[in-house]
Amino acid sequence: MLELHTWELVSVSNKPEENASTYNYLLESALLNRAINRGLSSGEEKIHALADNIVNWLSNTDFYSSPASTRFHEAFEGGLVYHTLKVYNEAIQLIKLPHFRSADIDSAVLVALTHDWCKIGQYESYERNVKDDSGNWCQVSSYRTKENPSSIRLGHGPQSLVMIIQFCNGQYTHLTQEEMAAIRWHMYTYDVSSYDIRDLNTCNDNVPLVHLIQFADQLAIVNY
Repeated sequence: MLELHTWELVSVSNKPEENASTYNYLLESALLNRAINRGLSSGEEKIHALADNIVNWLSNTDFYSSPASTRFHEAFEGGLVYHTLKVYNEAIQLIKLPHFRSADIDSAVLVALTHDWCKIGQYESYERNVKDDSGNWCQVSSYRTKENPSSIRLGHGPQSLVMIIQFCNGQYTHLTQEEMAAIRWHMYTYDVSSYDIRDLNTCNDNVPLVHLIQFADQLAIVNY
C-alpha cells in the first residue's frame, strides 16, 4: 500500500545540483500524495512517469541554473530553485497557523514548487561595467531579462499556470480551482491591472491557499 509523504523542512544548499535533487524529490512526492488522496489504485507508474517527464523537460531548460531575478532576490546561478525551495519551506510552516489550516498541504507544496516556472528561459548573463572602490571601471557578471525570451507571454502568474496545466491534466493530477488560483495570484498586486483587483480580492477572501502562497513567496525573499 502506498504511503503518504510527510512534509518536512529541507536544507537549501549553495550547490545548485543538491537543490535540483531536493526539488525533483519533492515534486514527485507532491504528485504522488495528491494522487493517493484522489483514490489512486493502479496509476502509480503513470505518476512516476509524469514526474520523470517533468524533470526531463526541466533539465532541457535553464530552470536549475537560472537566477530568480536580475537583481531583486537570488540573482545568482541556481537562484530560481534556491528561491523555490525557500518558498516550499515557508509554505509548510505557514500552513500550521490557524488561518491556513483549511488549505491542503499537498496543494501548497505543488504550487510552491511550480509558481515561478514562468521565469524559465527569461534571463541571460552579461558583463556589466561598474566602478570599484577605487573608482576604476571594471566588469562584473550580472543578469538581465532577455529582449525577446518568447514570442507569446501571458503574464507572470498566468504563464506559470499554463505551463503546469500542460503537464497535470490526467485523472489523478489535474489542478484544483484553488491550486490554479494560488499560482495565478501568487504575485498579489504586483502582477495585476485595475481590472483584476476584484477577482484577486475575491480569491484572497475565500481561498486560504492563495494567501498562503503569497505570504510564503514574500517571506522567502526577506532578510530579517
